[in-house]
Amino acid sequence: MGGVFGCTAEQLAAGMEHLRVFDFQGSASGTMRGMIVDHDTEQIASFGSLILASMGGKSLTRLEVDLSFALDDFAPLPPVSMGPLLVSRHCPDLRILCLTSFPIHLSELKTFFEGLNGPLDIGLDDVLLLSSTWAEVLDLTRYKANWESFVARSRGAECNDMSEEESLAIFGDHSYPSLGKEGKATLYIRGYIKDNPLRIREGTSAS
Repeated sequence: MGGVFGCTAEQLAAGMEHLRVFDFQGSASGTMRGMIVDHDTEQIASFGSLILASMGGKSLTRLEVDLSFALDDFAPLPPVSMGPLLVSRHCPDLRILCLTSFPIHLSELKTFFEGLNGPLDIGLDDVLLLSSTWAEVLDLTRYKANWESFVARSRGAECNDMSEEESLAIFGDHSYPSLGKEGKATLYIRGYIKDNPLRIREGTSAS
């Protein structure tokens, strides 16, 4: 990547080493929300490099990334995983994590979670799972999540075969759901219900 404000990616990363809060919003053209990113492959790659260099290091306590440009329904190419932005991170002091419109593989999320010390506030909103199952994501997240965490508007894997009614019951349709409006997935990762709703669904589908 070329220089950013007169410095290289390596210099930027070094300067961000002690960053404690990182909040990035990247939107598709025309949404009027966050930094505008076109669908050009080179621009997306460039922004990926910029985000990677800017995210900070072990001092992070809050990490929020909204990549709505990556899941724009009008994009000419299928979404690629943004998990590489996370897998190289080790954030033992992280207390708030929110991923929005974030395409990722389970293996990448698992690698990142291994470097976190829970419980912490985790928000997975409009996340697209590119491989494996959401049942596994919920089990993984439950071990790190606190009572404020949520999973909402999920995409990919089992969600592709759900009716709208079933999806709403499990995942809900609101970010940061208010009391009584949580989907079953959110209740499960918070520890309010014992059984993974997607494991129950698997059993029902198999019978």
